[in-house]
Amino acid sequence: MIIMTKININNEKIRFYGRNIEENGAVKFIWPFSGFAFRGSFSGKIMAEYSIESESDCMLSISVDGVITELRVAKGEGSFVLAEVSEGEHEIIVRKSTEASISLITIKTLEFCGELGEIPEEKKLKLEIIGDSITCGVGAFPDSRPWEPFESVMHCDVMYAFPSMVAKALDADVNVVAIAGWGITRGSLDTEHRIPDIYDYTNGFYDREIKWDFRRFVPDIAVIALGANDGGEAMGEGTFLEGAYNFMCRVREKYPEAEILWVANMVQPGPHKELEAAVARMEGKPIRILDLQYDSSGQINHPSFEAQKGYAEKITEALKSF
Repeated sequence: MIIMTKININNEKIRFYGRNIEENGAVKFIWPFSGFAFRGSFSGKIMAEYSIESESDCMLSISVDGVITELRVAKGEGSFVLAEVSEGEHEIIVRKSTEASISLITIKTLEFCGELGEIPEEKKLKLEIIGDSITCGVGAFPDSRPWEPFESVMHCDVMYAFPSMVAKALDADVNVVAIAGWGITRGSLDTEHRIPDIYDYTNGFYDREIKWDFRRFVPDIAVIALGANDGGEAMGEGTFLEGAYNFMCRVREKYPEAEILWVANMVQPGPHKELEAAVARMEGKPIRILDLQYDSSGQINHPSFEAQKGYAEKITEALKSF
């Protein structure tokens, strides 16, 4: 007789990634590249009980002993097979691929035959990446990956974008706070879509009630990859300068010991000059700007998968220099 063990996901032997909300033993995952990892001795199917409150499905990236598969989880609630393994020791890592504006998913329980092992170790290097659609991986699909329109759950995948590649190259834990179309002083489609307005919250895209505890994840380096959605005639001279300066001050206040790198891969010429002026105003540790070449060869006029790989290589080299 097979005996199954059922546990709440919020377990001391499970490692969590990203900003998430814990509720009654369940954990809600909002941000791209957020997720969890666990180890242990298992046999057969590992089941996950879940609910999706948003209007779209959710894409997950699941690594079983280093072999990665993609899973599209249907909106609503129920359970799904997280993994199916042969009897033995295994490590499972689950990442949310889709961005916050598309879907959020709550994992309630895990059910399996076997027992959990020790919690996976934290990485020595910690990074926080704050960005927009490029960070989320909009349009960055390899040729083998199907593409769907912008409003679809499949329009973006952070696993094909530079944050996941940098995390792997540097063997780092990475927290991502990024939403497509949002900026420092305005968004591309809505002037109220400003990352600084939601930065202090755990789940600022959906609600601004729960403040994020910045002590939960203290990065060695904060990477700001914003500015592509700022600009245009509606932005007056000096607006981006003040916005960038104030946000860098905020990040430094939260992480006084961290280095800061601003990745200016699609910042327009006017705001870029103001970014340089904002960096020059900063006191204390110098803040670096990494300029990357504009690319729109992917879907929806966004960087392609190959361009994202190039970005990851350059960002990795820049981070190694700190």
